This record gives sequence, C-alpha cells and structure tokens, in this order.
Amino acid sequence: MKNRWYALFMTLAMLVCSAPAQDLQGSGNYLDSLLNIKINTAARHWQTTTEAPAAVTILTSTDIQSHGYRTIEEALGSVRGFYSSNDRNYIFVGVRGFSRPGDYNNRILLLLNGHKLNENFYGSSYVGNEFGIPMESIDRIEIVRGPGSALYGSGAVFGVINIVTKTGENVDGFQVSGETGSYGNKAGSLLYGQRFENDIDVTAFARIGDLRGQDLYFKEFDTDSTARGVASGVDWERYYYAQASVMWKAFELHGALADRRKGIPTASFGTVFNDRRAQTRDLRGFAEIQYDDAVSFDMGLLARAFVDRYLYEGDYPYELLFSDANHGFWYGGEVQLRWDLATSHRVMAGIEVTRNDKTDYRQQDADGVYFDNDFPFTMYSLYAQDEFQVLDDLAVTIGVRWDRHSQIEGSVVPRGAAVYNSQSLGTFKAILGDAFRTPNMYELHYEEAGVFKTNPKLRSEKIRTLEFIWERRFGEFLHGVASVYNYQLWNLIDQEMDLSDSLLHFKNIERAAAWGIEGQLDFRLSSSLHGYISYSFQDARNTKSKSELSNSPNHIARIGLAIPLFDEVLLGGEFQYQTRRLTLGPASTPSYSIANVYLRVGPVVHTGGIASEILNRLSASLLVNNLFNSYYETPGAYEHTQTAIPQNGRNFSFGVRVRL
Repeated sequence: MKNRWYALFMTLAMLVCSAPAQDLQGSGNYLDSLLNIKINTAARHWQTTTEAPAAVTILTSTDIQSHGYRTIEEALGSVRGFYSSNDRNYIFVGVRGFSRPGDYNNRILLLLNGHKLNENFYGSSYVGNEFGIPMESIDRIEIVRGPGSALYGSGAVFGVINIVTKTGENVDGFQVSGETGSYGNKAGSLLYGQRFENDIDVTAFARIGDLRGQDLYFKEFDTDSTARGVASGVDWERYYYAQASVMWKAFELHGALADRRKGIPTASFGTVFNDRRAQTRDLRGFAEIQYDDAVSFDMGLLARAFVDRYLYEGDYPYELLFSDANHGFWYGGEVQLRWDLATSHRVMAGIEVTRNDKTDYRQQDADGVYFDNDFPFTMYSLYAQDEFQVLDDLAVTIGVRWDRHSQIEGSVVPRGAAVYNSQSLGTFKAILGDAFRTPNMYELHYEEAGVFKTNPKLRSEKIRTLEFIWERRFGEFLHGVASVYNYQLWNLIDQEMDLSDSLLHFKNIERAAAWGIEGQLDFRLSSSLHGYISYSFQDARNTKSKSELSNSPNHIARIGLAIPLFDEVLLGGEFQYQTRRLTLGPASTPSYSIANVYLRVGPVVHTGGIASEILNRLSASLLVNNLFNSYYETPGAYEHTQTAIPQNGRNFSFGVRVRL
C-alpha cells in the first residue's frame, strides 16, 4: 500500500512540473481574485475573508469543478477541520472534533443564498442527496467556523455554511448534464440562467437522481435467519431538487424544493433486518423575498419575508409496520438597518420574528396511534453589531443577540473580534464568541407511555469559543492560514433514565471541551493549476470524565491538486488521512487513507465547422472515489446494532455536460 501512495504522489509531482507553461502567464492575478472575493456571511455585510471577524474558507465554483464534487458533503471533505459520517440513511458532518451521534447536523447552520435551511422539529440540515442541489449551479460555498449565534440565532454552534448559487448572468443560457456510475447511479441536471436588458436576472435549476445501492454485509447480523448478514436491495435512494430565483435591482425572490426517499439497510432502531419496507422520506421547501439596498448615502436597509415547509415520513418494519411522521410549517420576517456613522465606523441592528405554526409528530402502527401532537412556537430575536476601524490596520467588532423562545427561557449571546492587517506580517485575528442551540421539539415534548417522559426544565445548549488566527500571503502564488482554538460546551442534551420512575427523558447532563490547531497552504498558479495541503488536530473530551468524545478523530490531513494536462484536459486529485474514532461501544474505527481522482475533458475551444461548434459546448468527466479501494468505517449512532458502519469502496461516476 505504501508503494501505491508513493507512486501516486510522484505522478502528481511530475504532472505539476510538466504543466503547460502558457497556463501560468499572468497567473498571480488568480490568487488576487480569490483573496478579494467578498462574502457577507461572517458579518452580514460584504467584506473579504481577511477583513472578516472569523475563520473563513471559500470554495469557489472552480474548486467544485476541478474535483467533481457531487454533494455538499463531498465538498466539505476538502475543508480543514471538517469530517463526515454516513449511517447509510443520513450524512452527518463533524467540525473540530465534535459530531454527536444522530444529531442530524443540528449544531451547524446551513444557508442557501442567506436563507436558513435547518428545519423546525429536529433542527436538522442536509448535505447529501437529501439536499440534492446540482453542484454546477453553485457559485461559491462560504464556510464560517465558530459560534455564529450572535448574528443567526439557534443552531449556529460550530459554524455557518452559506451556499451561494450562480446568477442568470453567470449561467447565460441552458446547460444539461447527466451521469451514471457505480451502484446503479443515474442522475441528471438542468440549469437555465439569463439576464435581460431590463436588469431582470432569472435562474432555474433542477436535478433528479436514482441510486440502486449495493449489497452490504454486517457481521452483527450474520446468522442463518438474517441472510448471513447481507442486506440486499435495501440501500436504494431516489431524489429530486428544483430551485428558481428572480432578481431585479435591490429585490430578490428565491424558492427551492428538495424531496428524497431512502431505503435503510442497517436495521436501525431494532427493525427487521433486510426488509425492503424500511425507508425514510424528507421533503424541504421554502420561498423568500428580500430587499437590500442603500436608503441614503450612509444607511442601508435589509427587509425579507419567508415561508418554509418540512415533511418527514418513516416506515420501520417490526412484527407490525411502524410509521412515524412530522410536518413543519413556519414563516416570518427580518428587518435590518446598517448605519455608517463614519467611514471607519459601522453600526448594524436587526429584528427577526419566526412563527412556527406547525411542528407536529405522529407515531402509529396497525394496532393504533401511540403519539400525535403539535407544538407551535414563536421565536423573537434582536441583534446589534458595532464595527470600528480603530487604526488604519486594526478593526474591532462587537455584537450581541437576544432570542426569546415562546416555550423556554431566552438566550443572550455576545461576540467580539479584533482583526489586525499588516502588509508585511499578514492578518492576525482574535475571536471570542458564544452560541446556543435551543432544545428541539422532539427533545422537549416526546413521550411514550411506560418508556419516555417529557422534561419541561430542559435548557439551551451553550458554547464559548476562543480562537487566534494568522493569515499570510507568501509571494505571488501561495497563501497560508493557521489557527488555534479552544471551546467549552455546557448543558449538552442527552438521554438519561430517571431512577425514581425508570423512565427515559432528555436532560442537560454533559459538558465537553476541546482545543485544536488548523493549518492550510493554498497555491493558485492559474484558474486551472491550483492545490492545497491542510492539517487539523483536535482533542475533544468529556469535561467530567476527561474521556475522549466519540466520533472525533485527533488528526486529519488532506492534499488536493488540480492540474491542466492539455488545454482541454484537467486532472484533479485529493488524498485524505484520518486517525481512529471512538465508537459508542468499547471499540474504535481504524485510521484510514483514501484518494479520489477526477478527469475532465472539454470543452474544446476551436472555431470552424459544425463539429467544432458541438465540441465547444460539450465536456465529459470521470470521477473515481476511493481509488485504492480502502476499507473504512465510521461510528454508528445509538439506534444501530452496529458500532461502526462500513463506507463505500472504490466507485466511479461518468458524466457528460452540454451547453445549449
């Protein structure tokens, strides 16, 4: 195996050295353009990453296209400090050593063009095919690490991820793509975008996919009565996604709908093994209208209104077929005012109200209904932020947010940051902030006669993070960033049995703490020739017992390269190494290394003749994940008999894209 990795790195090194010389001319401008990309996720107004009062990573459309990422989870797999787990039904994202088994990503806030995607019952966010967005529609992904509740409220505990899609002007016409590959994968996407002379910008994106899945072996079910542990024909997945946007001057209208059905091969929650009836469905949709513009030379106004819907359905075969479902419906609005008191002083304040009109949950089987109730609630929020340029090279940001949940106590979270920009030494950032997560409706209200009871005294989870960051440019092509952080978590919500009545309930029973370091070097020689190397160390522990947290790798190392072989041929490669992770059982998953390779051919830029016109619009790609077929696992959750879930071996995807 070591010889394989050595051969891979030598091959990549030779490809870098042999890259076409003409592709490097004027290439320093590409790093400039990357560092000058402006985002508004970190401070709710436009600024570069070096100005932002947070640790920020931007994945551009070029990064996505250079490595052939098919889902948000695959893209996040290249970001320092992030890792994932796949329980064969949902994908869970971990950040800086924290990934609670079965938390459905409710401690990360996911945005689409600034709109919150986390639903209102479990607080979950989706990053796999359950989201389903066509990756070619994405202009950039803005990843802001650390507490974000001072600006965004509940759930922004470990970070905020904002997916920004392309405008009609960027798309400029129709684009059709299709792919096929391992496990019976079939998918297709359609993109349309146009900017008209009256300044109306229109986009429409759609994607549909069908995955047959694979037969999976689980040693925990290796008996004569359970097909020797082989789950056959139950790993399937079907999904679709649709999105549309209209922009005119300062107005924006966005809407999206995602629907996914997935078979469950793991026999989770003690269900019958290898039963094809086991499945879940998740449907998520929203519409939002927004106005954002200056109302005077020194003041700006943001006003938005939104409506959201979420639907979950699950079928779990026992002796009888057990089903559960929940339906969420909520709406609200936000008004934000920005006031430039001086060229070096900006104040921002806002109010946000969200009415959760429907948050119901139902459990039933053929014998009857076991739980059926609805828990509507309202969230009121006020926030303010003050940014002051103390010196020409020193900026200070202070913010605070108050949130009031109609069913539980309110939360107040502060935020502070100092950013020092030195032309010779680079950028230094010091950040201190709090965040919170309110108990979700399942944690607050679920009960089952003789088994589970509610806990009306449940409080919000809290986190406090201290971080120091250094960023610096080295020459014309190289940029580096390093950070060290510490966070303290308290009031963590977990299940516990009440010894007085032997009933389970949710309770604030745990505390956790972690410290870590992250570093990354990016080189950008051109839009085609670029790469990165990153390393993350995290030590996350239970504060009381001092034991390691489960599902928390200590070391993560990654290398990525994108290399132009010829004018029309691009080769992308990524390598990742992770150390072991503790499972919920008395074991850990082994360390592993995986490599992915991506090859894209076209479009061929030539003129003359019908054939050239077709080639100018056509490209083809081949993605091979887990190139060396490494066997690896990620920890299971409480609902699994398996302490660890096996992940995909070598698999490929072949795609074709046409611009019409």
